[in-house]
Amino acid sequence: MVKSRGIHKVSRKVPEDRDLDKAWKEIDEGSDRSAAIIGAAFVEDSLQCALESRMIGLSPQVFNEIFNNVNGPLCSFSSKILLGFALGLYGPVLKMDLNVIRNIRNAFAHTMMPITFDSHEVENELKNLKFLGWNYQNPSIPGHPDPKEFSFPDSNRKKYTNTVRLLVRRLFFFGLISNRKPPVPPKLP
Repeated sequence: MVKSRGIHKVSRKVPEDRDLDKAWKEIDEGSDRSAAIIGAAFVEDSLQCALESRMIGLSPQVFNEIFNNVNGPLCSFSSKILLGFALGLYGPVLKMDLNVIRNIRNAFAHTMMPITFDSHEVENELKNLKFLGWNYQNPSIPGHPDPKEFSFPDSNRKKYTNTVRLLVRRLFFFGLISNRKPPVPPKLP
């Protein structure tokens, strides 16, 4: 197997604000396919940040074995979602929404057929998103953005992108507040 260290380095590079602004603009103005795939990548990276905040400090080698190795325990979005739920990072509503985002990403990434947020199958999957509506009903929870920051979605695409924005902010916030002091590794041989 060919090792592609360069490509992994670019995917782990911390973006600057201007880079994030360009990526959000691509989500807002690009095709439905790019919005679905890039949005899900943002969510997955945010989830990984939250998971890392609960881990001991990892060497680059161990980090790669866990997150980037094809057989690594957290190489897939699905395994990250399950571990986040098992660690109590979120409850069943967020777990469901993360899986919806993952399912939609997979549909857009793995079909050669034309697909949009208004395609029947995607629209049906979007009906399972609940966290955005929950956030509107519970605006004073710490770490949750004020619902006024998000217009209520008037389209399937907007429902997806608003949910992505909310999940990214919630998961990064959790990673930041949890990262006060990393756990200490056990002193076992």
